Amino acid sequence: MRARFCSACGGALPADVSGEVTAADGAETCCPTCGAREAVSRADPEPGSGLTSQAGLAGEVEGGPEARGMRLDPPGSGQVIARAGAVVRRAEHVLLCRSRRAPLGWRLPGGPQRPGEAIENAAVRGVREASGLVVRLTGLLDVLDVRDDPVGQAVLVVYTGEELDGELLPGDGWAEIAFHELGSLPRDLAFDSDRIILQRLNSGKERTW
Repeated sequence: MRARFCSACGGALPADVSGEVTAADGAETCCPTCGAREAVSRADPEPGSGLTSQAGLAGEVEGGPEARGMRLDPPGSGQVIARAGAVVRRAEHVLLCRSRRAPLGWRLPGGPQRPGEAIENAAVRGVREASGLVVRLTGLLDVLDVRDDPVGQAVLVVYTGEELDGELLPGDGWAEIAFHELGSLPRDLAFDSDRIILQRLNSGKERTW
């Protein structure tokens, strides 16, 4: 069958690159987007892979990552992961976590979504595992296309949350947990996406969709 999309990154294959590729011949094609050389045997990205949805997300949310000041790295393996986190506040202070692992620096609490896990549950679990706090989600704050995560391209879903219970203690893999004043945030934030969210919160600007 004729391959139209790269199975590594989901990029479109032009007519002079896409050819008749079958599972039997195992022929290879070189993707002009990511350079991957592998057999391409499907006509479209697999449903639920997130590849097609990411193209729309990057281009439609406030002009895409370039317009929002985010770094764009070359395409990687083509795997898109989902991450979830929450903004937990005490008055004008916001909860941040400093990791022991790269990328070093402060970040909003959260973590990757696990197979079969609801994205909201991933946010609640991520906050609890990082900080020891049990939170209740109160709203959707932002959805971002993240390109500076060393694991790979990610969709970051960020909620607002309020404390219900727990004791503020850093979990495994976290060096420090603290509430920081929105007007005096640490300079060593690990991700551009967190910087965008926190700067908008500090300025009081509403999120435009």
